[in-house]
Amino acid sequence: MRAYTSPVIPLVFVSVLWLTACSGGGGSPTAPDMQMPPGTMPGSASFEIVGSGQDQVVSYGGGGNLVFCSRDAGWASLFIRFAEQNVGNGGAGPHLDIDLCAHAGGGTFSPKDPRDPSCGGAKTWDIWWHGADGSVFTNQASSPGCTLQISQSALRLSGSFQCRSLLEDGGSRTIDVVNGSFDCTET
Repeated sequence: MRAYTSPVIPLVFVSVLWLTACSGGGGSPTAPDMQMPPGTMPGSASFEIVGSGQDQVVSYGGGGNLVFCSRDAGWASLFIRFAEQNVGNGGAGPHLDIDLCAHAGGGTFSPKDPRDPSCGGAKTWDIWWHGADGSVFTNQASSPGCTLQISQSALRLSGSFQCRSLLEDGGSRTIDVVNGSFDCTET
């Protein structure tokens, strides 16, 4: 007796995988699947969120938190995520995402339009805060006091950042992200 294998089942399986991979929401960056290489030093991050009922001091590093800096960044040269949870690449809970353009060697970065998924030659960045209540806030190209500074030593990055008047996605509320600092290993 010969077993029957339907060509439909593999096609359905591939379709489900494709839909799952492409079902990201909104304009926010999508985190690469992070697997920290053996021997990689863990990262840490701290910052303050001020305004619109989001007021808090945030500190991530170790335990169940996630801090990573990845060159697997799509259109950007580096993608950084600081997340409360380490499951699901940190996307299930509150997290802060940063996209950088021309990050090699560190330096001072100015804000870019977060809705423009491209990089020029300038050192630019954008920032997204995903709150515990499901709200999303992002900078504008003209956001005041929006600076990021990075020092690089081999693959180790350390930096400081702040950005004021991040605008709620689909809303009118704003928040400030201030007193930010981080260190991580570029992977």
